[in-house]
Amino acid sequence: MQSIPVSPLPPPLRPAATWRLALNVAGIYGGLDVAWVVVTDLLVIGRTGAPRELLWLKIDKGLGFVIVTSALLVLLVRHYLRVLQKAKSLQWASESQFRSLVEQSIVGVYLIQNNRFIYVNPRLAEIFGYPAAEITERLVVADLVATVDRAALSLSIHEVVTKQFTIETLASAIAGALKEAA
Repeated sequence: MQSIPVSPLPPPLRPAATWRLALNVAGIYGGLDVAWVVVTDLLVIGRTGAPRELLWLKIDKGLGFVIVTSALLVLLVRHYLRVLQKAKSLQWASESQFRSLVEQSIVGVYLIQNNRFIYVNPRLAEIFGYPAAEITERLVVADLVATVDRAALSLSIHEVVTKQFTIETLASAIAGALKEAA
């Protein structure tokens, strides 16, 4: 029995890793901003001829702003990473529930991509009389459709892909082709 394609989610970050990443982002921001404050203040003071005491006051004020915004950036990035981790863990949980529901279904379930089956549940394979691996590795969608309904299938797929479908399109009946009849 083949499994449902797994989403490529990375493992969740540990708390220390989220702090490290947040500090790296804030460090890059802080370093660039400190350079900007110092260089621009030196240029402004140099062009205006203002006293050096004013230069140091402006630089101190700018550095204070950088420190405060860097600290806020660390907290913001850490919060965002934790929310993202929670969403990923919920996705893993729902994927597991979906997988068990589909694998134990009494109806045939399939996923199609580029006119190929990328997943079929055990019940669909049983209905058509093929091993699930043979359907996903060898057959195209039309192989499991009766010859008389292949044009209707093509039209239905086109309407769904181009988003021009109606409820009737989705509810249309297409006869299948069983392995022994194929």
